[in-house]
Amino acid sequence: MTLTVTLNGVGTTIFYHYDALMKENRKTHLLTALQIRDEFGLGRETAYALTVLLPHAWIGRNRVVRREDVEHYLDQAVREGRDIRREALAAFTKKHPARGEGGVG
Repeated sequence: MTLTVTLNGVGTTIFYHYDALMKENRKTHLLTALQIRDEFGLGRETAYALTVLLPHAWIGRNRVVRREDVEHYLDQAVREGRDIRREALAAFTKKHPARGEGGVG
């Protein structure tokens, strides 16, 4: 969508601010583990484990999850009184066993 308003040169500024806000909104729809840590106050291991536990995609080297999925998961965990740290880390270790176990390294 292109918004062009010309009013004594102010239109260009409005367009750039609008474009920046739209890019920012799109950017935060998908969250990395670092963004989950910052926005929800979770620890590093818990945030990373959530990116494995929840449906995810890869963008470059970053595993990303939808903001809605994180919010839904956390809301449900609070309502049910679940220990999300223990739950997320258990799911993570099940999917990614420690290296060196069973002669594999």
